Amino acid sequence: MSELQGQVEDVKGVMNQNIEKILQRGENLEQLQQRTSELNLNANRFQSQAVRLRRKMWWQNQKVVISLIAATLIIVTIVTVIVCWQEGVFKKK
Repeated sequence: MSELQGQVEDVKGVMNQNIEKILQRGENLEQLQQRTSELNLNANRFQSQAVRLRRKMWWQNQKVVISLIAATLIIVTIVTVIVCWQEGVFKKK
């Protein structure tokens, strides 16, 4: 009878260890799920910020291009007026 009682105690010990492992595994899975949710949230924030930054940089680049085109047109206009003036195009006949 005591041998049987010893085996029952051994089985109870193994079962308790298994239950503790299962509970620990469940806690680990909950932590992993929470970390995954946080990572997903951070990834979405990063993507939104990246899109906004890309658009901002595109507009900034377009402003520079427009400024360069305007400056070039102004310079060409000034040079044309100076050349025409020196050639006497604006003199009255």
